[in-house]
Amino acid sequence: MQAQDTSLSRTLGNIELNMHSAAGLGSVKPACSYQGKPLIKKLSVWLTGTGNAGMDTVALANDVFGSASSWCEGPAAFSGNLRLSRNEWRGLWQVDKGAVLAHRKNYLQAGYKVPADIDQWPGSFAKSGFASLLAPYADANLDGAYNAADGDYPYLPGQENVWSMASDSAGKSVFLKKEVNVDLSSLWFNIASTDSVLQNTAMNRLTVCNRSGAKLDEVKLSLAVDFAIGDVSDDYLATDVPNKALLGLNADAQDAVFGSNPPAAAVGWLSAKVAGSMRFEQGNDAVQGAPVKGAHFFNLAAAKWKTGNPLGFGGRGLDANGKTARFIYPGSTDANSPRSWSEAGEGNNPGRRTGLISTDTFSLNGGQCRVFDAFVTVINAAKDELTISKNLQKVHYVYAAVDFSLFAQASQKDKKHTVYPNPAERNEPVFFNLKPMSKVGIWDSKGSYTEMLSGTMGELKFEKPGIYRIVPVGGAPAVVVIY
Repeated sequence: MQAQDTSLSRTLGNIELNMHSAAGLGSVKPACSYQGKPLIKKLSVWLTGTGNAGMDTVALANDVFGSASSWCEGPAAFSGNLRLSRNEWRGLWQVDKGAVLAHRKNYLQAGYKVPADIDQWPGSFAKSGFASLLAPYADANLDGAYNAADGDYPYLPGQENVWSMASDSAGKSVFLKKEVNVDLSSLWFNIASTDSVLQNTAMNRLTVCNRSGAKLDEVKLSLAVDFAIGDVSDDYLATDVPNKALLGLNADAQDAVFGSNPPAAAVGWLSAKVAGSMRFEQGNDAVQGAPVKGAHFFNLAAAKWKTGNPLGFGGRGLDANGKTARFIYPGSTDANSPRSWSEAGEGNNPGRRTGLISTDTFSLNGGQCRVFDAFVTVINAAKDELTISKNLQKVHYVYAAVDFSLFAQASQKDKKHTVYPNPAERNEPVFFNLKPMSKVGIWDSKGSYTEMLSGTMGELKFEKPGIYRIVPVGGAPAVVVIY
């Protein structure tokens, strides 16, 4: 499969994102702009880890500065050299909530024509040699296949939504000896709000699936960012550890592009525990330079220099002197550092700033998928650390307070029952507000029926992935998605 470089510029709230179909933001245009001016030049998602019992370093990444990438658009193939045409795989799908609500209301009306973005939603993609995939959708008739004419519709947590999928299949793995058949789907969305913080925020749901039969260990997801706050040459990096965010800050009170009081840009994680952040630079410096092979990406994701040397505390972080840190320039410090550590406080010269912020380590079994939520936000009045922290706290507060599950979208008329978590992983406890030992009927997407007794606190477990309809005896149904 070859990267087809599909891109789409979409305004979500007050920020414009240039979305790329191969796991990232930014190609010719800046990745993120605010008031028509650049804030982030490029953003990529890295997946690093080990395979074959630690013998092989896994690095599915983008070099951020250039075009070298292990990601290509579309689902993973198992046969090695298959190709998809643009007509077979569009790359990016954009749908807004209003269109979906109109479709749900009108799909049975005579003469109704399903909008193309809804009709072609890749909820069921099957082509000989390629793995099938599930772009999230509500299966109205529970037949296990996506068909908008039957009332099926895309699962869209936000007001405006853009979905894509990338993989490393068919020899595209630039930083690997061979492909490992990993898929990464990306759903960008925003929340309808009059609040200025939320208008300046886009959220990103990332689903990583190991479609091979081999387990991956020491896996981390990293958001790698090339900041460009107006003038690209006068920026600083910072990390707000409690709010799991990496920031690009303008070093000058007066910016040549934004003028007085330039904004800050932040990227970070919402649902994942964060293990560290790191910086790297353009060029071939042996320690601080850009990564060029798998081991470099793996080390940077572990908050080490690309050589594997530890990040030192203080100065430029090059000399540990017995003091090591996990976060580069933590403006809001972490427990392992004796104090806040800022670029400005260490007297660093501003310049072009690139860095990454990584999740904690996890394993990914063959056939397993995991979901991670991230964000990009613009802080309009980035006057001080407290102001920045309050903006980031609000992003996390709203994320925690809003139900982005499929159940909330698929069962608007029934508010009696709640399923949590939803989506859920196989064998993960799913809680349904029933009395313990209540009898429920379970239908899967193929119409098979199972009768179950709920356990403690209405707890249920599902062994196989799929979309299930939970029907308590004498009660209203609910829908749960199992990965």
